[in-house]
Amino acid sequence: MEGAPAMKPFLAWAEVVLSSVSKDFPDWQRSFLGHRSTYFTCCSGLGTAEIACKQIREASAKVFRKPVRLICRYAMDPDPGCQRALLLQDTGHLWSSIYDFFPKSKKQKTGGNAESKVRHFCDSFVARIDDPRTNVLFGWLAMVKQNRLFWALHENVWGFPSFDLNIQGGMEMLDAALPEFQVFHLKGSPADWGHIGMARPRVWSIVYHREKVEVLLNPGEVYQILCCTLRKGLGSLPASIFWQHAPPADVVAMENSIREQRQLAALSSGPSDDWSYLLTESQQRHLSGYEAKWRQLHGGPSDLNDGCVFDLSQNPEHCCLWTSRHGSLPTFRRNSKLWVPCLKRFLLPREAALLMGFSGPSLQHVHQSNVGNAMSLQTVGLMILAALLSAAPLPRAAPGPEVPGAAT
Repeated sequence: MEGAPAMKPFLAWAEVVLSSVSKDFPDWQRSFLGHRSTYFTCCSGLGTAEIACKQIREASAKVFRKPVRLICRYAMDPDPGCQRALLLQDTGHLWSSIYDFFPKSKKQKTGGNAESKVRHFCDSFVARIDDPRTNVLFGWLAMVKQNRLFWALHENVWGFPSFDLNIQGGMEMLDAALPEFQVFHLKGSPADWGHIGMARPRVWSIVYHREKVEVLLNPGEVYQILCCTLRKGLGSLPASIFWQHAPPADVVAMENSIREQRQLAALSSGPSDDWSYLLTESQQRHLSGYEAKWRQLHGGPSDLNDGCVFDLSQNPEHCCLWTSRHGSLPTFRRNSKLWVPCLKRFLLPREAALLMGFSGPSLQHVHQSNVGNAMSLQTVGLMILAALLSAAPLPRAAPGPEVPGAAT
């Protein structure tokens, strides 16, 4: 699956992008990319940032003849599946829960957070906080402030209640919480660099310490240059190429897993040509509803479109989640049941992970629930590079052997 010719530039994204760095950014060695940087992560999921950093190091060894000195050191993730995925990476992680940062607070109770060096932040916005992910943000803020990091990178979903983004004309909570940092807010999506099949829009906040860092370039402009380079290298990237080369062993393993749930005997030969016999009654009704709507909209059966995907966990009469007219797949949710009509089967977890940029050993412990909460690997990598290329440590900051940063 990962060996398909069209997949090579997709998986070698870091080498494609770094090959143009010297031309597009002649002073790159002055930036953080040319310094030893320790990169801290928080709530990493499948280890997207860790894998992106590793691929940047490996690609730089080929392009620059020596690897850039980018290191991952820290992560918090209580999920065992995510921990196993992270352990595949060569990093020095500490396993813990986000609530370890706030021993006096209870889940989703923000009062205790005010005692954790972000009092002015919590007191100002406590009335607006009603999302269970806010403690993740508090932990990251506490880590950045307590360590007085040189730079940091925060990622979150668009519309997260804690954010009134500057790019929408409102006041940004990170600006208020981190007055000692200069903050840049960016919108990033796989479509920016040519991956139209993956709709994963996110909001990124890049912050630089005002007393330690000189901002050389606008990170948003740097990100766009990097995206343009990758788009040229990738060319057309339809979603269907991600499931055209699935190993039969993976397909039959997935089918047998569902057969076991239905209390059916495992198949000893190859996979079935049609998995519709495995659908529950509600999934069959949903599939019929999707098919009818697809015919009405497109004038033909869905299995003639090799990029068509339906989410059978949703009733199309209430919420129609399918491939958009632009070619992007439905959002990967924790309970998604993504059906590919042309294959007459569900999308494999490995295929979903590959769409997010994961390949090889990093797929070993992939579960759909983890994929649904992961980030697009290439987008994360481009944001990391944009943050590194856009700034440099000030001489008076006199950094030691490592220039620390942070990300989440």
